[in-house]
Amino acid sequence: MNFGSWTFTQESDNLGTDIYGGITMKKFALALMASAAMVLGMGVVANAYPPGAGVVTVSSSTVGPGAPFTVSATCQPGEIVTFVFEGDTVTVTCGAAGSAGTASMLSLSSAGIASATFTAPTEPGTYTGTTNGSLTGDLGSFTITVAAPTTPGSGLPATGTDGTSTMTLIAIGLFAVGAGLFGVSRFRSRTVAA
Repeated sequence: MNFGSWTFTQESDNLGTDIYGGITMKKFALALMASAAMVLGMGVVANAYPPGAGVVTVSSSTVGPGAPFTVSATCQPGEIVTFVFEGDTVTVTCGAAGSAGTASMLSLSSAGIASATFTAPTEPGTYTGTTNGSLTGDLGSFTITVAAPTTPGSGLPATGTDGTSTMTLIAIGLFAVGAGLFGVSRFRSRTVAA
């Protein structure tokens, strides 16, 4: 048989190729099965995650007192997602993946994105919030840390002087040595001329 540049014959040596330089039917069938397994087997990886599992992310896990932060959760498009944080409740409808600038990896599944913005408490500490979907249930929780406010001047490098610095003392010392050497040279030049 002749299929384009591939020739299939009954005559074969022990190495798996026929005497005319083509490949045997067994190798062709093996290559075809391997190709089919690669193409069809990759779909299993995409379905490995359960459909109800959500991923919750926070724009910044450490914020200043009273600073805004955004919480995002993966969800099923169209479902109602409720974010709860420190007594504040925000309810949004989950948008389709790819809308509102979501990552391209999310467009490979049927997940969408829902986001809510909160204001951090004014007291330093660690705070936790929750997310729930109307179809998928508990999407997960999120945690932020409110950092203590920094006071001006603490931890800043010195930018001025608080009196006589080391450099000033060195300069005064070098000036005194120079003046002394000048005086000695003037004294010696008078005694030589006289």
